[in-house]
Amino acid sequence: NTSDDDVILFDKVRKRDDVSVSLASGRSIPDLGGRQLVLFDDMVGTGTTIAKVSSWLVTKGATDITLACTHAINHKRKAPGEDVPMSTLERLTRAGVSRIVTTDTVKNKEPITKHIVPVAPIFAEALQSVIQAPVAH
Repeated sequence: NTSDDDVILFDKVRKRDDVSVSLASGRSIPDLGGRQLVLFDDMVGTGTTIAKVSSWLVTKGATDITLACTHAINHKRKAPGEDVPMSTLERLTRAGVSRIVTTDTVKNKEPITKHIVPVAPIFAEALQSVIQAPVAH
């Protein structure tokens, strides 16, 4: 059972390559000790934003963080503020992300996770129900 107190929202501001993340206005942090957390994002490129959020949550007591995202790109590059290039997976792991669940919408040379959800069956089912429904004008 999830309540509003169990949802933590963050605001993200991007200025060129610089990204800042802060707790959304009016939100508070519940006790995170011993809780499983799930971060949701639409697209993870370098993983910098999620890494910032995850690192912050770890400082607040989080120990088990799962990232769920629609598109995940695992490439090696130097993110702003870093001295050496690293892969998205390495950046997220160092920040405290325990596991990643994503879709197969992006093909990576080196997979970012073993937890990949195929989207074709989901689209096929949705299309089938739409096509079989009466046409509404």
